[in-house]
Amino acid sequence: WAGAGEGSANGRFPIRSNTYHITNSQVGAIESEVNNSTIQQTMKNAAPLDFAALEKELATLRATLQKEATKPEHYDALAAIAKAEDAARQQNESALKNHLKSAGKWARDVATKIGVSLAATAIGQML
Repeated sequence: WAGAGEGSANGRFPIRSNTYHITNSQVGAIESEVNNSTIQQTMKNAAPLDFAALEKELATLRATLQKEATKPEHYDALAAIAKAEDAARQQNESALKNHLKSAGKWARDVATKIGVSLAATAIGQML
């Protein structure tokens, strides 16, 4: 709502049809009431995703997870990493993120332990 003005019941005019451009931060709400507004959020200086490098690290991680898996949740993480590896190969960022999110903490911890930092970071960002 804008400041006081003549002709309004409560001395305030509603703000309508505004566009906000938010850069390098996350915003859930700008005002308590927003009508017909567009909020565009962009992240500047975000490095482009290196699908080839991530695919290589995920292959390394997958091989290690195959050797270390002992619990049902480990096998779920292994499947998620295999699917993420395939999504990286296809350069499908949306599928890649979904599979990395499913991989979970154990996969991230193993990735960190074996030094595949790109994969560890990517999984960690999805948790």
